[in-house]
Formats: sequence, C-alpha cells, structure tokens
Amino acid sequence: MRQVTIIGGGSLGLLFTHLFIERGWDVQLVVRREEQKERLMKEGMTYRKEGEVRTYDVSVTTALQKNRDGLFLYAMKYDDLVPLLTDLPKGPKLFIQNGIAHYDALRDEPNCFFATVEHGAKRVGETEVIHTGEGRLRLAKGEPSDVLQSLEDLFIIETIEPEQLLLEKVIINSCINPLTALLRVPNGHLVESPSAKRAMRDVYEELMSVLPNMQAIVPFEQVCTVCERTATNDSSMFVDIQRGRKTELNTIVRPILQRGRNNAIPTPRLEILYELLTSLQER
Repeated sequence: MRQVTIIGGGSLGLLFTHLFIERGWDVQLVVRREEQKERLMKEGMTYRKEGEVRTYDVSVTTALQKNRDGLFLYAMKYDDLVPLLTDLPKGPKLFIQNGIAHYDALRDEPNCFFATVEHGAKRVGETEVIHTGEGRLRLAKGEPSDVLQSLEDLFIIETIEPEQLLLEKVIINSCINPLTALLRVPNGHLVESPSAKRAMRDVYEELMSVLPNMQAIVPFEQVCTVCERTATNDSSMFVDIQRGRKTELNTIVRPILQRGRNNAIPTPRLEILYELLTSLQER
C-alpha cells in the first residue's frame, strides 16, 4: 500500500488526508498539539462538501517519524515550515505552501517536489474540514522520481520547472491579496472598481519589471479572470488581517522585493504594500 505522512493539521492537512484516504493510501497525520491529536483519535476526521459527509479513523501523532516509508507532504504555512527545514526526512518530500520562499530555501535539496493548490478548504474545530471549492492540484515534474507516477490520479503533473509553477501563483496572489487586505474588500472589487483595477494593473506592471519572462505565461487578463471567478471570496491575506493573524507576506511578496533588489529594479508599489500590511500586523 502507498504511504504518505501529512505534516500539518490545518485545513489543507485535513483536506489532503481525505484525498489520500479516498485513493487507498495509508495516511499518517502529524499535528502539533496534543489536544487536536486526542480529538482526532477519539472522534475521527470529518470531511464535508455540500451534502456529502464522511468520517474517517485517522492514524495521528505529534511526533514526525522521519524514517517512515513513502511520501512526506508538508501542509502548513511557510513560517511554520521554516523550523523544520534543517532536519528533513530523506524520503520524497512534497511542499504545497503559497509563495516561493520555501522553494528558494529548498531548490538545492534532493528529493523535493513542489505543487500549487487551487482548492478551497476551511477547518472547523479540531477534526472537521469543509471543502469550499474545487480546483486544480498542479505539481512540477522537476527531477525524475517514482513518486510522481503514484500521484498522477490526484495531481496534474506538469513538465515545467518548479520555479515557474510557483511564480504563476505568486504573481496572481501578489496582485490580489495585498490590495484586498488593505481595502478590506472581496476579490471581485478589484475588477468592479475602475480605481482598484488601475492600482492592480500598476502592481502587475511592477511585478513584470522584475519577472519579464512571466508576462506571456500570466497576462494581466488572467489575473482579472481569477478576480471574476472568485468575486465573492475574501483573499487569504484579507482573512488573516481580519483575524489578527500573521499574513504570508514573507513568502509571497518579500521574495519578489528581494529579486528586484538583486537586479537593481525598483519596486516602490510593492514596497509600500509590504510596509503597510506589516504595519497592520504590528497592531
């Protein structure tokens, strides 16, 4: 039986637990807190989507067994991932974080794979996840590995470099998330308001000055389409600000600022967005 260790008991960790169990994998879930572990062991994990409800018995622990066979899937935000990067398992590792800072840190590490997640998920309490939106799971082929074949029924395996795959989402997130968080509006406002759309266009143009090779891959029209398709959604950065949580600025926006500095390319709009959102986090 195929084995996967999922590290992270948040919304995506629980969602992937469901996705892998449904495909017949032997899943072990690693969580941080004893309280969540005990609740999951006692009540199981519940998956909900519209009228569908499923509850699973889950193997759960608070201690990562780095010698376990199979795939290790890291399902937590970048800031929570950082402390784990110095002592990774030797087996195949799949990272699904937003942004690109994790790739910058791991690009020379062997046996690492990178994916983007377009599904929506919301954790309720300690044991329940609501699947709020279907999307694609895209995985960059990167280095050859047997693990890729085992994931073909879940991920779209793309023959592109991981950096390109991650930058595609970084560009869209950098255009949408900071502006919606500062304006405190849903995504659709950025295309419904002419002023907001101009501001988003200015941010996009600045991103393209740093990443000119990505313009043909992610045209501005694609960013607008995402806003329209998710018009009623609040971006993750907006939700984090609302709830007083740390945002993902350091993995989405800061790496672009650093690329600009490294190449002497000014990024004044992104700098202002970064500083203003950092200020909101400091309140």
